Amino acid sequence: EYLRIGDAVDARPADGPLLARLIDGASDENTVVRSAAIRALGRLERPDLAPRIAEALADPSPAVRVEAAFALAQAHHTTDGSPAFEPLAARLAQEAHPAIRGELAHSIGRLRLGPQERDRALRLLLDATREGAANAPLETLTGAMLGLESLVRRAPENTDFGPALAVRMEELTAYIEGHFAAPETVRIRSLSLSILGQAGRMQTEIFQRALRDNATLPQGVALRFMDQIPVLARPEMLRRSIANPSLYAVIEAFRILLAAERNAS
Repeated sequence: EYLRIGDAVDARPADGPLLARLIDGASDENTVVRSAAIRALGRLERPDLAPRIAEALADPSPAVRVEAAFALAQAHHTTDGSPAFEPLAARLAQEAHPAIRGELAHSIGRLRLGPQERDRALRLLLDATREGAANAPLETLTGAMLGLESLVRRAPENTDFGPALAVRMEELTAYIEGHFAAPETVRIRSLSLSILGQAGRMQTEIFQRALRDNATLPQGVALRFMDQIPVLARPEMLRRSIANPSLYAVIEAFRILLAAERNAS
């Protein structure tokens, strides 16, 4: 049956027997078949198939639930994401598995939402970065951060995200749980900087902290948003970046210098 599902996946059917095979596969007794079928239904990017995908958010298999979270957002990739928001949000409120919570949060952030639902999504994703008074488990936190980065990037220019986003992201620029240089830990710090920058909330203190980071990725991410730093502070920041042992930081610094030279000419 898995091979039959594979044939239908490759065909990306619009209708007919192959599409029926995918829909039937979403209810197959085999977990691998259900997962593949749900993934394939999402890849078709058809909102009319979303109700069948949403049913799988409550599947007993974690592997199927994580596929359903991603697929439901994918089904609305090019359209209004509002119909997917409620089932994803409702499942996030119930789900206990850290990796699935992360995928649910990421998928919520990927949706195209209007202002009111975007505000609700922002609050949900910020809440998902925490577990009580502590940071959420890394799998959940990473998904929530990816969702926030997508939400902020998709929002209209000059959207006011309020102070809560900036406060939480500034906290996470210093995220060091586990090993400071571990890739997954560095990723959280880098995402927090990217979110701050895209929201127009990069502060000089945070920028300087990023340049002192022992990992190269946060340094380079921060430099992309140097235009938010006071003009008088920029030359010194550029000087430090060019002298930085991080090749990424040096490249970003020279990119800024070249862009300034082009703008001046």
